[in-house]
Amino acid sequence: MKKLTLLKSALVTLGLAFVYFDAVATPWGMPRDAKIEVGNGVPKLCIPAEETNDVAVESVSVSESFKRDGIRQVMWSVEINKISTPVVLKPGDCLGYGVALSGYKIINSSRPLENGVTYYFRLNRRVSNPQRTSVTFYDATFCSAIQGGELRYPQYLYQKNGGVIKPRCDSD
Repeated sequence: MKKLTLLKSALVTLGLAFVYFDAVATPWGMPRDAKIEVGNGVPKLCIPAEETNDVAVESVSVSESFKRDGIRQVMWSVEINKISTPVVLKPGDCLGYGVALSGYKIINSSRPLENGVTYYFRLNRRVSNPQRTSVTFYDATFCSAIQGGELRYPQYLYQKNGGVIKPRCDSD
């Protein structure tokens, strides 16, 4: 009887281990590359035009891409209030840096973007029934630079083979 109890205990422990490792090893959702455009002098994160569904915005943030003194500075972040209706972007629509969104609370007020610094722009999508293949966020990396007398926000381009095409981020 003792062997049977011990065997049951071992099987339960083993089963729990599989559940734990399965839960840890299988993240939900996928990222999708966004496009950076410029409008009204600020960078805008744009949903890919080839996206097939509208995108309900859960939260948005821009942070420095690299740590300075061990800290990655958040330049702007907002998230939806629990009782609010989300802003919905259609394929090809853009959301500008620092824009006021009705129904969203400001976590970090927008700060001026510095010349020569690289930033990470992320839009988290509200997904009611996420699947492993659901796109849960859109992101892009860009830098700020004065080129040709204008402030520009050239984007880093990530290739399917893992390579990165880095833009010219220095000023004239």
